[in-house]
Amino acid sequence: QYGMNSIYQEDLGGEFQEKSEIYTYESMIRKVLTHLIEKFPIKSLELFLKNLNFSINFFLKNKDKDNIDDHSLIWRRNFNEKPISKTFRSVLIDTVIEIILFVGNNVKERFPYAILELQKYNNLTFIRLESFAYNNFPELSTDFINKIELKTEHFKTIDENYELFHVFASFFDQFPNKTQNFYLKYITKGVKKQKKALRKSRWNKNLPKLKKEDIDRYIKHDQIRKLKPIRKYIKQDFLNKLGINFTEIEKINLFEKKGVVFGTRSPLSETTIENFTMEELIAYLLIYDSEKSFDFDKIGLGRQLKNIVPKKPNEFISMLNDTLNQPKLHKYISFIIGGLNTALKENQNLDLKSLFEIFKTILSEDFIINTEPLFFKEDT
Repeated sequence: QYGMNSIYQEDLGGEFQEKSEIYTYESMIRKVLTHLIEKFPIKSLELFLKNLNFSINFFLKNKDKDNIDDHSLIWRRNFNEKPISKTFRSVLIDTVIEIILFVGNNVKERFPYAILELQKYNNLTFIRLESFAYNNFPELSTDFINKIELKTEHFKTIDENYELFHVFASFFDQFPNKTQNFYLKYITKGVKKQKKALRKSRWNKNLPKLKKEDIDRYIKHDQIRKLKPIRKYIKQDFLNKLGINFTEIEKINLFEKKGVVFGTRSPLSETTIENFTMEELIAYLLIYDSEKSFDFDKIGLGRQLKNIVPKKPNEFISMLNDTLNQPKLHKYISFIIGGLNTALKENQNLDLKSLFEIFKTILSEDFIINTEPLFFKEDT
């Protein structure tokens, strides 16, 4: 009950001056968790999954309601991955992971029941937790993988999702034929829907829509990312139909280092972003939607952008100027400015006149930053 009350306080916003709320909640869990999972491992998992599901749904339901949810505060609290930066959701996810590891290592016969609890919820966070269980305990997971039927919403984010990515990489041939065929069809047929969306996309009303070659290049890159986890299961004939070769797939490095990807990991590596043209990058940012994925994906992408900006600052100045006219991209403004700040410290030759005009626009009374801007520093 304490946890539910605290979740209400967190997800309805506020300045969070009473920072002890999250500490108290986590310390209470730590005091009882060992005894709980030793005596009631599955019941404990059921309890914390219910709390996590409530927290996620309540956050999504209320995040835009009357603008009372301070997103920038939420993102900042999670940025450094320190105790003061934790939210109730991150505490609950850590707790669920701990229970999964306990069950898989100590009460293997209860593992099927743990998976059934995870499968009760239709949210990508729970798919990631389920995939985490499969990756850590493959010998206990075969019977479940043989029956998994995933949906398009899961495929859309597989190149952002370390856990599901590696389940596909290790066990794709063990998935039901229906799921395998559906995924391959998604890679080929889903392109049409993406092309349609990109043709309609106009990231700057003063510029023409994306050119056909830019759209085709982006689509091909997206297909390569989706093919990466199943590269050892696909045949050359299939790739020939897409105009893709194995070398292109091997070059893609979606994950720079191994680890559980919850929170602030970027869906794209620095190399991938560097290889994008500005038009391709804008197109990606416009259609990238982490609404159904874990809440903190966007900040990882923003941080990656911040690292790339000093490598081609004037291109990003031009992009930033156009970004002001595209509310969907406002959430990345502070990250780009952070990268430009780094470039200034490095005494790079920047287009200061254009940059000054951009700052004048941002600081003007008429300019409004829309759609839950993310601030990577409290003083940005």
